[in-house]
Amino acid sequence: MCVYWFAKFGLTLHPEKTCLIEFGRSAHWQVGDQSDRCQDHRHHELARQWTILAAKLRGHYQYYGRPTNFQSLWQFYRVVYRLWYKWLNRRTRGKTLKWKDYARILDHYPLPRPKITRAWMPAR
Repeated sequence: MCVYWFAKFGLTLHPEKTCLIEFGRSAHWQVGDQSDRCQDHRHHELARQWTILAAKLRGHYQYYGRPTNFQSLWQFYRVVYRLWYKWLNRRTRGKTLKWKDYARILDHYPLPRPKITRAWMPAR
């Protein structure tokens, strides 16, 4: 729909600079993207995995951290929390990573929790 509004005013989107993505309740691209990131780095040492994953989470919170989006940020955090466990568990080669052991890992490498980073604009 956005493209139609641009065309209405004689504007176009540059195809090499613009990526149209699905948006709304049915859009799940972000979670899938995060899953790929966990999978891509699962063979790195734990500290490196955590550094990369924590930076990605902080970036996500910086971009989407609006007051009306707090519930979605927590939902995203919970998905990433479970995905990291899943990919760490796949490193054990037949030995299951217990949740209590994962909790100990998180004590040393805590995932950043969601926070609002972009407050409402002040009234003018």
